[in-house]
Amino acid sequence: MTDSRGESNALTFVSDASLMDDPNLAIAAIRALLKKDRRFVLFEHGTVVVIEDDTLEDLESYATLKLEEDTEVVSGSGTGDMSVDEIEGYGWVVGSHDPDIFTFVPMSEVTEGAQAISIGMAGRAAHGADVDEPNVVHVEE
Repeated sequence: MTDSRGESNALTFVSDASLMDDPNLAIAAIRALLKKDRRFVLFEHGTVVVIEDDTLEDLESYATLKLEEDTEVVSGSGTGDMSVDEIEGYGWVVGSHDPDIFTFVPMSEVTEGAQAISIGMAGRAAHGADVDEPNVVHVEE
């Protein structure tokens, strides 16, 4: 893909490869983004489910179910909306219609100078990979 200047903004993201071989960067970025003591579950490709309910005990099962229910993404609709926000020094978060679900895209997975839409599509691809195979790599209690 090229931008209006003819420069490449191609992604290096590969949806069948894990972005979380070392989840520490993602965990640090998520901690920097969220309020202190916020509970969350991180999936293998960078999708995060934030847990608002302090009474829940099985965070992994809850997050997996919530992620599995978040599959109806239709372009041009409310479910197809996304936001791309930078976490300086870490990468980006790609948000969606559900404020408790977002995907972390590390800087290393995107070609320098990539457009927000490309980063958003990388996040969507990662989210889709996590929906297809929801492997939890970290639970923050």
